[in-house]
Amino acid sequence: MATATYYPNTSGGAGWYGSDTDPPVGLAIINTALSAADLDTMSADDANYVQTAGANVGYCHRIRFLVTQPEASVSQLDLTFKGFGAGNLGDCKYTVYIWNFTTAAWGAGGSHIEGTEQTVTKQIASGTGDYIDDSGYVYGLVQGPSGNDTNSINTYFGSLLVTYTSVSTKSWSHIVG
Repeated sequence: MATATYYPNTSGGAGWYGSDTDPPVGLAIINTALSAADLDTMSADDANYVQTAGANVGYCHRIRFLVTQPEASVSQLDLTFKGFGAGNLGDCKYTVYIWNFTTAAWGAGGSHIEGTEQTVTKQIASGTGDYIDDSGYVYGLVQGPSGNDTNSINTYFGSLLVTYTSVSTKSWSHIVG
């Protein structure tokens, strides 16, 4: 087995922000693009973060990762985000989701309610093809508080670890004809 790690700023990656119901209901719910600088910030596990805030509920950061391994070779997906939510009513929820193309729904993963950055993950260890579209895209999303007050979502880091079976590249140059 081999692994490859993808970040929001990896080639083919993209990101959006906005707000939606809790849990979110569709894939294209958030269509305001994150800047290249925001994607760079979310790709470095350091003290910097991207914040989306306002009076709406359920603020989200949605990231598209481009997986370059053949879908049939992928045996596991590990989606990781680090951050926190914040709300005036004390709600600090921060939940990770991954999009399932077969069921057309977000699958919830880890969540926390701490007021400081924590890591949340979602692991897919079977049926990984349900989460990779025909172009190789995997969509991850983190959502903050859904209370009726001023809310924010604060994302420090995001990544997708792909475990796959690598193809042998044996050399046959030693065979003489």
